[in-house]
Amino acid sequence: MTALVVRGKEDPVVPQDWAEEVVNLLPDAPLLVIPGGGHTLNYSKPLELPRVTRAFIEATKSPFVDQEKLNANAQI
Repeated sequence: MTALVVRGKEDPVVPQDWAEEVVNLLPDAPLLVIPGGGHTLNYSKPLELPRVTRAFIEATKSPFVDQEKLNANAQI
């Protein structure tokens, strides 16, 4: 996985088909739709967005992420 595409289900700015088009252009990028979320997920779903982002980062085991530091800050 190289990217994570996240959209709020209630997003009035980015329709579902746009998000799906982005996913089709990115190799192995999953699309995650957060129920009840709007365009600014960091405000409408402030706890959910960090959870899914963290899960994605942990799953990718990216060499650009300090996994020890990530694990030390496990509580989001």
